Amino acid sequence: MSETTDPGNWKAYYRKVYPSWWTKRAKALALSTYDHTLLAAIDAQPGATVLECGVGTGERYALRLAERSVQMYGVDIADALLREGVALAATRGVRVAFQQGDLEALPYRDAVFDRAYCFSSLWYVPDFAQAVGEMFRVTRRDGMVLFDMLNALHITPWLAQLATGIKRRLGREVGPWRPWTPSAIAQVLKRCGATWRVQGFGVLLPTGLPLLGERLNLGMRWRFTATGLRHSPLRYLGAKLLYVCRPPHA
Repeated sequence: MSETTDPGNWKAYYRKVYPSWWTKRAKALALSTYDHTLLAAIDAQPGATVLECGVGTGERYALRLAERSVQMYGVDIADALLREGVALAATRGVRVAFQQGDLEALPYRDAVFDRAYCFSSLWYVPDFAQAVGEMFRVTRRDGMVLFDMLNALHITPWLAQLATGIKRRLGREVGPWRPWTPSAIAQVLKRCGATWRVQGFGVLLPTGLPLLGERLNLGMRWRFTATGLRHSPLRYLGAKLLYVCRPPHA
């Protein structure tokens, strides 16, 4: 296997190299409309037991949910990010049970969480299907599993993969990642026995362009078209796909 396909190399990068990059980037990122949509989709009530997979420092989702009296757990492969998360939780006066672990082998018993979610992380995991299966394993039958995925059918991941290849040729260290198609994701969920609904984000045009950001994404300019495209058949062409899933026999 090459460096970019060996699961051991994938995990070593995100355990040792990625944390310093993310810590610098996170400080410059405000909570976006998309982030608010994800928080609303979790729909966790006070007292619910919720797991964030790929929690990092927890500042985007886990700490905010803990402030709403949700019983939060967070797992991540990177010790450095978890240590920062513990410090942030103490500063904000909330409790999150941070745990170092592998998303492909979650360190929790079966059926212990009301919700398990993973945002902006699954395209960094070597075995996406195994990670999703683990999220279902630790979630109660009447619970919910949520995740998002970069869509291999959209031009934005294509351009990002092109940029990744160029950076590697120039000698820069860039972490491996992989987008998935909606049909491949559906096959994984069918094998899990799940039912699900999908929302698509960034449907019409490339998203996150230099300087322009989302301003050229005409479908997201007006609330009516943004909501309509998010739930229409065109949602499967979105740059990001949000899956809200029910475990088998829910």
